[in-house]
Amino acid sequence: MSVKHDAGVQTRQKLLRAAIEQIRTSGITGLTLDAVAKEAGVSKGGLLHHFPSKDALVNGLIRQFFANFEERVRAYYERDEESKGRWTRAYVQATFDDAPMLLELLLVSTLNDELMKLIRDDFDHWNQRLLNDEISPVRATIIRQSADAYWTERIIQPEIDPALRAALRDELLRMTKEA
Repeated sequence: MSVKHDAGVQTRQKLLRAAIEQIRTSGITGLTLDAVAKEAGVSKGGLLHHFPSKDALVNGLIRQFFANFEERVRAYYERDEESKGRWTRAYVQATFDDAPMLLELLLVSTLNDELMKLIRDDFDHWNQRLLNDEISPVRATIIRQSADAYWTERIIQPEIDPALRAALRDELLRMTKEA
């Protein structure tokens, strides 16, 4: 990897972190290219080189979110020694790792066909893995829908009692081991 390419990747990551910070502090409506460039300490031209529009920036955030989620799922999957329900357990554990603040972005992206396609493709990818995870497709769907509802609820209710959160996660994990 060339030094120039490496610097470009670092700048891109800095811009994505700045965009996340802008969303955390100002909400999705406060996400502007100017604010992100300022937060990242990058010129607006530098930002536009990596993300030529706000949609491109949101697209980059969603892609990063999906890639990070995939990494967390894969890590849980690789540590699990029981074959039956392995993907489903990994999906649940990664879902309960943290509160994905990018849900707000996912909701906003429903207004953009290209971004919505990204979400649908990711959904289809995970749904196929879970439906073919050696457990009942109905049970896998119930577990996935519950985990997905947990994400959605975090928009409305960002704080959840840690004991309840753990109990929800544990119950979903228990369900992956039932016949």
